[in-house]
Amino acid sequence: MNNLNRFIFRFSLLVTIFFTVSCNLHFFYKEPVRNLSDMSSKPRIDKSKIALVGFYDFYTEYKRYGKIESYPYTVSYYTRFLDHFDKIGTPADDIKSEGNTNITQNGKDFVQEYLKFTGPTGMREMENIFVFENEIPVALKLRNIEYFIVGSFAPQVSINKRNHYMGGIGQLLTTLVNFVSLGLIPMWQDYYTENRIQVYDKNFNLVFDKSITKNTHFLATWWLTPNDLDTKKGSEGRNDRSKMISKHARKIIYGADLQDLAVDFMEWQASQVK
Repeated sequence: MNNLNRFIFRFSLLVTIFFTVSCNLHFFYKEPVRNLSDMSSKPRIDKSKIALVGFYDFYTEYKRYGKIESYPYTVSYYTRFLDHFDKIGTPADDIKSEGNTNITQNGKDFVQEYLKFTGPTGMREMENIFVFENEIPVALKLRNIEYFIVGSFAPQVSINKRNHYMGGIGQLLTTLVNFVSLGLIPMWQDYYTENRIQVYDKNFNLVFDKSITKNTHFLATWWLTPNDLDTKKGSEGRNDRSKMISKHARKIIYGADLQDLAVDFMEWQASQVK
């Protein structure tokens, strides 16, 4: 490698590192479509009889097995998004157990369905509701519960559609243009979300299931004013394969969906008492 090639290589490496470190994200946040205040009638709800399950943040790791790409899912128990649902129910771990009772097949299926989504890291949440022996549910802990509302963020364990909007072509092209322009032209990226609530009755029959799937878009470059920082200018987040999505940004993204889902639940609940 001659001196010119060495210079070009080192310069390109420095430019890449600079843009990676100094990149600011500017999101196009979406507002919630529905508001609780718009409802003509609201059902009476006893928060103590509605257990909230899940609603935890998560992080993923990119893994490749031959031609198969996967993003194993790990529940993050340090961050929970309960916006609007905290007025509807109570986290399962905050509801005092009054003893144990027999577990039905529906209860076992409930556990299996939840762990199929979260992987083994979801076991901690299930232990708030069931008694386990050798990772097998053998008894039900919680009592006097009318509904269990399960909140889930992101796709299932083995599937992840993020970074594939329009086949990923737009993101690839804008990334190349951003690099060639030394960051003057922003790169365009998308953040795939699938936020879902499932409502089970006290016998673990699924009675309501609603999800919102969308792509949130953002621009990234060094000169943009970021809008993903909290009041302390913190950008703590999780690495989603080449980009860091802060907790503050996710709270806004998920919050709009949770408001819409909360209204959907309230309307469904109102229809049950007619």
